[in-house]
Amino acid sequence: MGEYFQPLDEDGQHFQTPVYRMDDRLVIPAASVTAMLRGIAAMWQTWRRNGAPLDLETTATLCTALDTFVDQLEAECIAAAGMPPQDTPDGPTPSDR
Repeated sequence: MGEYFQPLDEDGQHFQTPVYRMDDRLVIPAASVTAMLRGIAAMWQTWRRNGAPLDLETTATLCTALDTFVDQLEAECIAAAGMPPQDTPDGPTPSDR
């Protein structure tokens, strides 16, 4: 397992992470982050199935924890999308300026 493996998307293609610049900040769409994290969990499972020396219980625990985190992140993003803009620690959000 010394070589680099990149997570795959739902179509089995190498995952591409779109990065945008907004108001001097780098931004990655939440859907891209969650897809990448799910891809990492799937990659771990594939490694395990293909004979990588990964403990079954540990791999399952890590995949479950990552999947739970992604579910929570998606729920928080959905909730935030329906909320009015709020001030950030750095000042008002761009839509408030």
